[in-house]
Amino acid sequence: MTVRYGFKPALLRARRTCILDGTTLTLQTPAGNPDWVLDLTTVTGLAYSDQTIGYTRIRRLELDTPTGRKLLGQSLGTPGNGPAAQEFFALVLAILQAVHPHTPDIEILYGQRGSARWGMFLTGAFSFCVGLALPIVALATSPRSDVLTQIALPCLVLILLGVVFGWRNRPWTPTPRLPLSALIDLLQVNDRSKPLTGSDPRDTAPPPQS
Repeated sequence: MTVRYGFKPALLRARRTCILDGTTLTLQTPAGNPDWVLDLTTVTGLAYSDQTIGYTRIRRLELDTPTGRKLLGQSLGTPGNGPAAQEFFALVLAILQAVHPHTPDIEILYGQRGSARWGMFLTGAFSFCVGLALPIVALATSPRSDVLTQIALPCLVLILLGVVFGWRNRPWTPTPRLPLSALIDLLQVNDRSKPLTGSDPRDTAPPPQS
């Protein structure tokens, strides 16, 4: 059965369409031409991440194959649980369910990896350092006695964000792994973005199978 899944990678990005025909996944360009075609039976590894940074929710699904890595991602403003997020969630779940029967014992990395993990760690480290440095700079450059009171809250927020993102994405620890079947069950039960159908007449995305 051939099913079309439409989604927006980001608020200001053009709408994209994925076509799932059995185990063949095709990502189309905004113009409707094939961007890439992937046989899901050749997938050798997967990674899925779902993070909220400030007011932005970022989801990424990475598919490793013998010919390279394919990436599907979405970045939306929080709460990020509207129709656009639901469409992308339906696509991710359908892909995982299509991969699972052919590689039932495969494990999926749950979280950032590689350069994305390093990027998140460095972002956290930078935020932490800025939060510590601002009071020192303020005391050295401002004659006002109440300057620390005025910047205390922003500095504390920067330090806390730095600790959270730096610790979550510390690159010297392995990315958590889950059996693919366990992640499918987890997404079906716990994810607040329930897949929708009919949000765009060009796309027909079925709800996930229980």
